[in-house]
Amino acid sequence: MLTKTLISVFSPARQIIRMIGLLAIVCMLVLPVVAQNSTYTDPAGGFSLAVPAGWSDESTDEYGVFTKVGVTAYLITVEAADAESAVAGLVERFAPQVAGEAPNMMGTFPAPNGSWTQILYAGPDGKIGLAVAQPVDGRAVVLLVVADNMGELQALGADLQALNLAINVVGGSEVTARSQAQPEAAPDVTPDPEALTDVALPEPTGSYAVGRTRYIWIDDSRQDTNAPTAGDPRVINVWVWYPAMPAADADPAPYLPEDYRALFWDLYAADTASLHGHSYADAPAATSEGGYPVLIFSPGNGYNAIFSAALLEEIASHGYVVVGLDHAYNALLTTTPDGRPVNRTPQGIQQSEEAFVNRIVDVRYAIDQLAQLNADFPLLAGSLDPDRVAIFGHSFGGATAAETCRMDERCQAAIVFDVPLQGEVARSGLDKPIMLFDSERLSGEALGVEFEQLYGQPLPAGAEEAVDLSNAFRDDTAELLLGMSSDAYRLILDGSRHNTFSDMPWLVDLQSALRPELGGLPTLERDRSLRVIADYVLAFFDTVLKGASSPLLEGASPDYPEVGFSRGQD
Repeated sequence: MLTKTLISVFSPARQIIRMIGLLAIVCMLVLPVVAQNSTYTDPAGGFSLAVPAGWSDESTDEYGVFTKVGVTAYLITVEAADAESAVAGLVERFAPQVAGEAPNMMGTFPAPNGSWTQILYAGPDGKIGLAVAQPVDGRAVVLLVVADNMGELQALGADLQALNLAINVVGGSEVTARSQAQPEAAPDVTPDPEALTDVALPEPTGSYAVGRTRYIWIDDSRQDTNAPTAGDPRVINVWVWYPAMPAADADPAPYLPEDYRALFWDLYAADTASLHGHSYADAPAATSEGGYPVLIFSPGNGYNAIFSAALLEEIASHGYVVVGLDHAYNALLTTTPDGRPVNRTPQGIQQSEEAFVNRIVDVRYAIDQLAQLNADFPLLAGSLDPDRVAIFGHSFGGATAAETCRMDERCQAAIVFDVPLQGEVARSGLDKPIMLFDSERLSGEALGVEFEQLYGQPLPAGAEEAVDLSNAFRDDTAELLLGMSSDAYRLILDGSRHNTFSDMPWLVDLQSALRPELGGLPTLERDRSLRVIADYVLAFFDTVLKGASSPLLEGASPDYPEVGFSRGQD
C-alpha cells in the first residue's frame, strides 16, 4: 500500500516494508483457490502436502522442491531448537545468495494448519528468500521460497498461500487446511459461535437504503498484456452501491459473498459472517428524476473495492451511485465471466507505469458504460446521471483518480485519499475541484517508532529518509494545487493511518494478524474516523455535483478538530 514515490527510493533489497507479512499481511485477503494436483509425503515423516495445481513437483528423496513461474519453494523437516536456526541452516544450504543482509524476523501468523514463524532474507542483488517455519517437538517444518526479485514473490502471493495452507504438519495443529474446491460451501472449520466477535460497520446515515450488485465487464478494445493467454481482452470486476428500496422483510447481504467468505476463512481463520454491513443484494433501485450522480471508486494497490464498504455504503445512502472497480491482475480477487479466478502477475501488482495506465483506462471504460448501465440494465435503469461524474480513490487508486480526472473531460472532480500524486497531474496540477485527504502526517522517525511497535524490529536503513522525502513531495504537489484554485482542498486527519480510509479498522477485529495492515497505530476511534471522512467527502461532492454548499468547505470547523484544513485561493 506504499506509494510509488516512497518505494522508488528503496533498493530492491530494502523493500521489506512492501513485504512485511507477505504470507499473512501485505497479501491481505489474497484468496487462493486450492485445487489438489498430487500428494507429497515428507521422507522424514514430518508432514504431508496436497500439492496445489500449477506447481511443478521436482522433489528429491530427501526434501520437497516445487517451482512456479521462476520461483522455487523448498519444503523439508529439520532437527532444530527453534524456527530461526532451522531457517538459517536451510538458507545456507539452498539459497546463500539471499543471505546478504541480516534476516528480518516478521513474527508469527495463525492459520488453519498451525502457527507459522515468518523470516525474510534480502540479498545484495535483490534476490529474496521468504521462509515460514512451524517448530514441533525439537524439529521444524520449513517452507523456504526463493525468488529473483520482490515482484516475482509478490505476484505469487495467492499461490504461496495455497502452498503453505496445503501443508499438514504431523504432530502440529489438529486443524488442517480444507480444500477450496467447493468455494460455495460454508467454512467447515468454524469458531465456536458463542466466541465469535460480532462486528457491525456503522449504519449509513443517509435517507436511502443501500443496494449492492456485481458485474463483470469485458473491454474488447484492449488486449490485456497481463493475461496468461495472448490476445485475451481486459476483464473488469465491478461493484455498484446505489440508493435502493429493499423489501420490508429483506435482510442485508453478507459483508462478503459466500465464495469470498470461505476463502477468507482459509486464509486467516476468521469468519466474516460475524462482520455486518448494510447493503441489500440486488435490491430494486430507488427512483430518482434525472438519476443520481455517479462516483467511480478505485481501491488501493492489491485491494478490492468491497474492502471500503463502510464508506461507500454511507455515500450511497446520501443519494449517489458508487461504482467500485476491481482492477484485474492487481486486486486481491477477480474472476472471468465463467467464474475462473484471475491470478495476479508481477506487472499487475507492482505500482508500475503499466499498472497505472491500466487503472486509468479501466476507470475511463467504466465511465463509458454508464449510459448503457442507465438505459439497458433493469436493476439500475434510470437511476444514473451520466452527466454528473466524479472519481475518488485510496492510495494507488487515489493517484489513479487524480490523473484520470485530468485526462477525461467527463470527470468533474476528484478526491485523493492518502497518496502522493502521480503522472502529469503531479507536475501541472488540475483545473477541476480536487480534495487531497491525507492521514496524520508522521515523520520518518515517528513512523519508525510505530513500525517497531508493530513488528518488533526497526525500519530498514533509509526508510525514514524515504518517508520524509515522500512527505515533502506531498507538500509540493498540495502547494501547486492550492495555488491554482479555490476549489482545491487539502485535509489531514489527525489520529488516522493509511488504512483508516478502508474497512481495515473493523477487519482487525476478526483477525489480529491484520493489525499491521492498518499502516500504523491509529489513535482516532474508527467510527469517528468514518464520520469525519464521510462528512467531508459528502460536503465536497454535494457542492460539485448537486449544487449545494457546506460550511465544512469554507474553513476549519470547531466540530471537526481532528482535521487540518487548507483551501486554495483564486
